[in-house]
Amino acid sequence: MNAKLALAAFVACLLASPALWQMPGDVHAISSTDQQLSPDEIIKKLAAKGSELKTARTRYTYLIEMKLQTISQADTITGEYRRASQISFDKDGKMKENVYEERSTIKTFRIGESDIEDLLTIYQFIPDAETLSNYRLSYVGKERIDEVNTYVFDAQPIKVPDPKKSAERVLRGRIWVDDIDFQIVKVSGKSLPESRNNRTPRFETYYQQVGKYWFPAYTSSDDILDFGAGRVKLRMAVEYSNYKQSEENQKAKV
Repeated sequence: MNAKLALAAFVACLLASPALWQMPGDVHAISSTDQQLSPDEIIKKLAAKGSELKTARTRYTYLIEMKLQTISQADTITGEYRRASQISFDKDGKMKENVYEERSTIKTFRIGESDIEDLLTIYQFIPDAETLSNYRLSYVGKERIDEVNTYVFDAQPIKVPDPKKSAERVLRGRIWVDDIDFQIVKVSGKSLPESRNNRTPRFETYYQQVGKYWFPAYTSSDDILDFGAGRVKLRMAVEYSNYKQSEENQKAKV
């Protein structure tokens, strides 16, 4: 089974079964005795490919379907937030979102602007040169995901933005980079900054091949958040699908 088919199958199971939304524990990295490139060389290739990928993505439209549920101690659903939108890009490469469904029955917290920013940026993390300049990457080792060999790095933000001064979001977590295309194929971690009343769940995103590029396929989370008013268990599933080249932007250059 190739990587794309495996990811598609996993998405179908993920959306059908809450039991599969469980986050894995810490990754056990494979020994890197056969590594031929230095971590710095891998990061340079990742940055170059990330810049190419961000430009290529502006030629596409795609759909995002998000489902976020709050869960009781008896493991029953107590509230649900659903959001569906189409993503496109203008001629300057700026992302545009057309939301065609949004509804919520969640009463314990409100979906805010920072949550949507996480959905549109951190959950779809693409590490180009500009983005990587804001992080310290530490090489962990190698790991095989499905049929893809990857380099694994821990990512720590150099500076966490002040939410009173900036709406910028950053990742604290781990990234997996395939050892052939030097593109990100998986990311896990948390989005920052957090506050007492604005907690963020641990998440993981897997990517799928669209042509010669790796684009986000799905994001999942199963976590307990400690808000000021109490603890809330939540499950989240996000699917990114229907990638199509936009006629308007087909002539954009990589």
